[in-house]
Amino acid sequence: MPYRRRIARRGTLIVYYKDEYWRRTFRNMPGIEPTSVDKRYLLKLAPGGHVGRFVIWDESAFARLNEAI
Repeated sequence: MPYRRRIARRGTLIVYYKDEYWRRTFRNMPGIEPTSVDKRYLLKLAPGGHVGRFVIWDESAFARLNEAI
């Protein structure tokens, strides 16, 4: 089928608040995407509108979410 849409699978999302080692550790690993909790974006959490991406939250990211609310 020539014009069939391809679905790009997304890997693990790591959410952190203070970048102690997260970005340096996972920047070259394919399929793992580290991001800051201050830059939260719905399409990163649920790409394509489908909920179910595996997300790892840092403890400091949870504390930052509680402060923001």
